[in-house]
Amino acid sequence: MISLTLSYINNMKKINNSITDPVADTLFIPLVMKCKETKRKDSVFKDPFSSELMDRIDYDFSKYDKAIRSSIGVAIRAAYFDRYTKTFIQNNPNAVIVHVGCGLDTRYKRLADAIEQGTYFYELDLPQVIELRKSLMPEGVYNQFIAASMFETDWMDHLKDKHPDSTFLFIIEGVLMFFETEQVKSVIQNLSSRFNNSRLIFDVVNSWLCKNSHRHDAIKLSKTSFKWGCDDDKQLENWADNLQLESSKLYTDFKAWRKAGIMNYLMASIIPTIKKAGRILTYKVE
Repeated sequence: MISLTLSYINNMKKINNSITDPVADTLFIPLVMKCKETKRKDSVFKDPFSSELMDRIDYDFSKYDKAIRSSIGVAIRAAYFDRYTKTFIQNNPNAVIVHVGCGLDTRYKRLADAIEQGTYFYELDLPQVIELRKSLMPEGVYNQFIAASMFETDWMDHLKDKHPDSTFLFIIEGVLMFFETEQVKSVIQNLSSRFNNSRLIFDVVNSWLCKNSHRHDAIKLSKTSFKWGCDDDKQLENWADNLQLESSKLYTDFKAWRKAGIMNYLMASIIPTIKKAGRILTYKVE
């Protein structure tokens, strides 16, 4: 029921890229990075389903060939989010997962063995992204797509009404840094005002990396840049009374970061600004 069959994908014709939104176009970055890491002999993350999707899209992925730091960073982040999601489902029998800004992520397929029957897993993104997603993979009874902006609230109210007694996990991966502070604040406040006893897990960049996104090995090749830099892990606690920081992870906390190269590893280990350039935060909505 929850299977995304490779035969289904292979039978599809080559898909033209129809993404015009500059931020939405960045969805191809994690897709290609996951594929690159999957093909490494010493990979720390495997996602063969992303490789299948990538082969079906008419897009110049070669421009990201030299983005080594992003390749490792995306793999670390995706693997950590996968583990957290799996544990969340195991600990919450009434769990509902919502992937905000899902792009072409295949987490639902990657966690197929861990997802209990009856666990709803929603994928939300802009209409043009969902249109591309639907052309590449099918929806399922428990894996449904939502064509909407994360800044809208109708989809939030719909999910709240549909699952009044559920515990929600909102995954926001590689998204928030592309928007202004007030925009990010509105999303967080709208979620926290509706979903008590839930969790938010997302990644952030600090103000230094935000100002230097034109030097980022992958973002510099895109048509957009970072807008929101977060230097205080507890910043969101000031945005809503029921938000509490649960954990903060640095990329240097993971042994896999050493695969980014000795110089990248040393700089991120020694220089505080670089060390805290990217973090993964988990918040509890009480």
